[in-house]
Amino acid sequence: MLQLAGTPAGLRVHAAAALPMGGLKAGERDAAPALSANVPLIADTLRENGFAGRRVVFALRPGLVRIKNFRLPPMTDEELAKAVRFEAAERFQTLDDRPEIRFLSAGHVDTADGEMLELIVMAARHDLLKDLLDATLRARLEVVGVELGPLAMFRSFERFLQRDSDAEQVNAFVDLGFLGTRIVLTRGAEVMLLKGVDLGARNMLDAIADRCGVDALRAEELYLAAAATDDPGRANQMSETTPRQVYEVIEPLVQQIGREVALCLKYASVTFKGAHSSTVTCVGGLAADDKILGWLCSMLGLPAKAGHPFRGIDPAPHQRGKSGGGLAAPDRRAANGAWATALGLALHGFPLGHSVEQVVEEVAA
Repeated sequence: MLQLAGTPAGLRVHAAAALPMGGLKAGERDAAPALSANVPLIADTLRENGFAGRRVVFALRPGLVRIKNFRLPPMTDEELAKAVRFEAAERFQTLDDRPEIRFLSAGHVDTADGEMLELIVMAARHDLLKDLLDATLRARLEVVGVELGPLAMFRSFERFLQRDSDAEQVNAFVDLGFLGTRIVLTRGAEVMLLKGVDLGARNMLDAIADRCGVDALRAEELYLAAAATDDPGRANQMSETTPRQVYEVIEPLVQQIGREVALCLKYASVTFKGAHSSTVTCVGGLAADDKILGWLCSMLGLPAKAGHPFRGIDPAPHQRGKSGGGLAAPDRRAANGAWATALGLALHGFPLGHSVEQVVEEVAA
């Protein structure tokens, strides 16, 4: 969770807290009740860590949101909204009878049937969203937004893409998260493609645990020790397990992620002629691992770099609570990338270029 404040010098982190949700399986689609059950804990964490106000913005994992690409003929906004809902009723039949539908226009594409609109359509079950909103009311929180995590992640970088020269620039963002990987391709400030891959750090830790015959906590310790070979204290935690063994286990999983990213880049270049990204910006905890970035770079033939969404923002929390310093982690680079989605949520409703001499009283959960 993250909250921003404005100062005459610019934005800074007002408060930050990490709350492990736990118990959610990668790819699980009906995990919203688990989020709802944690809302009272979220409310307690806000009180204990110096957050201002009770307004919150939640991010839904892509596992709770179905995403499909539609193509429809150009039409008015009113006609388009009706057409999308009609198509969604047919294509999202596995959801409940009144899903919440949102869509983005990715731009015009030329097809054999003429010019069409490429649409990114998102659908979530109404009852799961209602459970979440009811839980926040009981906890006396005011929900001012419910967003898709990858879109919030991109907002943390969107503020750097406001110049006229950025309008046609294609960018690729890869969120190497715990429960999965999220791929976002953009042109300027417009989203071109969203893709969720149910493969993330949790799968890698499970693979390490299976290979080494240890539990999940020990698997995480082994990975962190392998990734910090320049830290003698952590390296000593490896015991009989070597960094090479750890990376042998996770390399095939990183290659799977790389193939998915490559497919997205190819789709964009074919669908939107000339849409080529020159770099891949990675966030999430795994983005701090130079070895993983090196594998992605080799597979994609493009520089894969760790993103720094807090550029221009003081990341040291002004308020410190029971959960510790939040962003003030020993590995600031890893912390920054892992908090990209929370930062984007904290920027919800904040107009780009607006004066920052105010507290932004939205909390990202």
